[in-house]
Amino acid sequence: MIHAGKVREMRGRNAIVVVDSARCSACAGKSACMGMMGAGSGERLLEAANDAGARVGDTVEVEFRTPAALTVVSVTFLVPVILMGAGYAVMARGPLSGAIGAVSGLILGLLLSWLANRRLRTKPGYGLSVIRVLETGEALQ
Repeated sequence: MIHAGKVREMRGRNAIVVVDSARCSACAGKSACMGMMGAGSGERLLEAANDAGARVGDTVEVEFRTPAALTVVSVTFLVPVILMGAGYAVMARGPLSGAIGAVSGLILGLLLSWLANRRLRTKPGYGLSVIRVLETGEALQ
């Protein structure tokens, strides 16, 4: 879940890093990243805590902090599955009602996981972090 990109600007203590989203399809952590940062195509702007002291124009590596990755994966996958099972269990009086309960639970779980991921995006300590400067660069114009 490490991505290389170039620092475009600074926002307080955070760096705005430009990465190519074409590399996202091959990434093992794309579900966690897209859950918190949203899906997009082309260039992606990622806001990351500047833990490595990068400056505008530097090429850097960014990665999800461990608590963020674990939480996002848990919320994104476990909540919908648990609520789907609970919906089935509550409504299982027959095949049709059980299916309706399972689908309802799944939809509720997906909605709750989407809302939770949106909220986690703004929480300090979660999200991306600049872990190292690969190459110092000239300031972008």
